[in-house]
Amino acid sequence: KGWEREVEPVMCAYKLVYAEFDYPLLQGKVEEFMHAYQTNLFTTANRNLWCWVDEWHGMSLHDVRDYEREVAERTNLITSIKSGLAPYQPLETLPPIKPR
Repeated sequence: KGWEREVEPVMCAYKLVYAEFDYPLLQGKVEEFMHAYQTNLFTTANRNLWCWVDEWHGMSLHDVRDYEREVAERTNLITSIKSGLAPYQPLETLPPIKPR
């Protein structure tokens, strides 16, 4: 109790989700599904962030940006391979990305 006064820095994230599906017969079910999906998505993302804290703790903002760029490039390559836009190569052969 009271840790927020003793710890520096403290990160706080707000997530605003607005879901509107304006078709009367389906509106309630679809909006309920959308909210449940986003809740699960954010819960999973926050859980992963916490579990991977050892990988990114101590990195500078520049290091984090480089890591994000490398992960985005790898994700785009995997998506291209899976959709047939890039030459096929087994995903296991892609080099892993490690934070610095």
